[in-house]
Amino acid sequence: MYDFLKKIVSKDILYKNMKVEFEINGVMYSGVYKGKSENFNSNTDYEIIFSDEDLSTYKVSEYSKMRFYSKLSVFLFKTQIHEIKKVEDKTLIFFKIPPKVYRVKRRADIRVDVCQNVFFYLKEEFEKFHNPDRNYFLSIDFSVGGLYIRSKKNLKINEKILINFNLGSGYNIKNYESKVVRKGYDEGKEYLYGIMFMKKLNWLMNVSLYKTLLKFKK
Repeated sequence: MYDFLKKIVSKDILYKNMKVEFEINGVMYSGVYKGKSENFNSNTDYEIIFSDEDLSTYKVSEYSKMRFYSKLSVFLFKTQIHEIKKVEDKTLIFFKIPPKVYRVKRRADIRVDVCQNVFFYLKEEFEKFHNPDRNYFLSIDFSVGGLYIRSKKNLKINEKILINFNLGSGYNIKNYESKVVRKGYDEGKEYLYGIMFMKKLNWLMNVSLYKTLLKFKK
């Protein structure tokens, strides 16, 4: 499981007025709805959601996929309807909250999926040796803020590296100072890293190749 997807204790992250999206899969009906969290009772593990939608067609125990949004993360889990109440023009729907939910970190920059063999130097070795080792890796995606990569090299969190990356169409990133901000593993016993550029590649937003890739991403 990658570092930006993590299972955490639900009672530590839910609060009032969070934006909520929920997809109910009922026996007779199904749909995706929006609402706001009203009250999480940590003693009973029930959350009340306010919604402008009329949800009276759904029944207790029908299943729902939940998404709770904070500024930096999205929290995901599956649950069942516990109770539905109509209060004036609002619907109150009670959901059972599991002890742990998945947290997905929301990224600051749009990432583009690419797979291309590139390499980096360890900054410390580059400054010390005349001919430092090249460490090849596979780039999984990249943005103006960094890269997500797979490599056999064992790096430490906050370790500085110098990225060399060929974007094609004559655009290159050469010895660009970066650092490791996330670390994980895949089933092939290689390391997975979230790499942050020390300075964002804002000029990249004007590159036609990157704009073309963004169109496919959308």
